[in-house]
Amino acid sequence: MKIALLSDIHSNIEAFNAVLKFIEQKNIDRIYIAGDLVGYYYYANEVIDLCMNREDIFCIRGNHDRNFLGAISDEVLMEKFTKKYGSSYLRSKEQLTTSQITWLKNLPTKLTTKLNDVTLTLAHGSIHDEDKYIYPNESTNTLIDQLSNSDVTVLGHTHHPFIWCNNNKYLINPGSVGQPRDQSALASIFVLDTSNRAILPYKINFSCERLKNDISRFDPTNSYLMRVLERK
Repeated sequence: MKIALLSDIHSNIEAFNAVLKFIEQKNIDRIYIAGDLVGYYYYANEVIDLCMNREDIFCIRGNHDRNFLGAISDEVLMEKFTKKYGSSYLRSKEQLTTSQITWLKNLPTKLTTKLNDVTLTLAHGSIHDEDKYIYPNESTNTLIDQLSNSDVTVLGHTHHPFIWCNNNKYLINPGSVGQPRDQSALASIFVLDTSNRAILPYKINFSCERLKNDISRFDPTNSYLMRVLERK
């Protein structure tokens, strides 16, 4: 069985569609997403619609998903997050249906499953805290502390991919689909083959034109949103 491991879509439907097309070409069986479907960009309804209606996609909640849900009914929070991240939460509030919001609310904060003979645990930030960042250059003790009881532990949140192994147990972060922050503006995913436990990283190109046009429309003063998409 081949499993695609994703994280941090951040309402970037262009990147998500490019990744889904790549996944289809690779004949991958299931897709697991380690949180942050929303935030930063503007197409949360399209992203969530795909996740809700495909039987091969399994998701957990990330910190941006939680933040958005809290801001829906809290104007002070919404203003705070809009200043920090741009207008994505406001646009998501306008776009999402009641059923989409309910679906997002019901996502678990952690997921453990068994795929053939491989056990897999997903969390967003750290194994204990969805807001904590676990970077590739953490100390060995810190990384060991992040290992779950599963064969493979998947984290997200940092947008920096890595693969680390200790005593045949893997700690990995597939990076970000929607807002990569490592080497270039390419969507980052991992593919796990349960037959041999190989984990392969992939970088996938996606079109930024629609996104850049909408950043200019909705968040022209937020230079970060544009700059992170222009890395080479």
